[in-house]
Amino acid sequence: MIAGYFMRQMRTIRAKKSWRMLNKNNFTIINKMFDFSLVEVGNYTYGAINVSSSNSISHLKIGHFCSIGNDVTFVLNNEHHSDFISTYPFKAKLIDHKPEAISKGDIVVDDDVWIGNDVRIMSGVHIGQGAIIATGAVVTHDVPPYAVWGGVPARHIKYRFSQGTIARLMKIDYSRIDKSFIELNLNKFYRNPEESDLSWLPLKN
Repeated sequence: MIAGYFMRQMRTIRAKKSWRMLNKNNFTIINKMFDFSLVEVGNYTYGAINVSSSNSISHLKIGHFCSIGNDVTFVLNNEHHSDFISTYPFKAKLIDHKPEAISKGDIVVDDDVWIGNDVRIMSGVHIGQGAIIATGAVVTHDVPPYAVWGGVPARHIKYRFSQGTIARLMKIDYSRIDKSFIELNLNKFYRNPEESDLSWLPLKN
């Protein structure tokens, strides 16, 4: 039993090192093992990536400059059928032990999203650029850009900025922002976009 525990610990340590090697472009970590091929993370994003998945049907894509809080879970492929007599996976547990879980699709998190602590994001959800997901939310539907959502299930609370400002912010190309650009323009990032010119930022083609 003790030997098994240490073997699991060693596998987890190796997995963490492997994750860091594959994600030198960001500051993410993992606390549990999962299939790394299911996940893509953009530049400078930070936080712990926790994926709940029993097969490889769907994928998780996280954009650039995202902030991921503690104990966030991305539920990719763990949905149960609700249109059968029972929700129990009889085949998986009692017959051939092949996964029966279903998915509602990929999870996509666009650039500059902030996800608070203890959030659960379900399969098929698309979280728009600049959105904020409040602590403890369970996200089951798409979240518009620059919206603040919270609750169980998560609902729209407000928009961060006016629609005109959101339209301007949506033109920012975060893939073209690197450390040298940030150092050169650091103070400009701390301005209110409702009152500031955004022409200094790289824009999408």
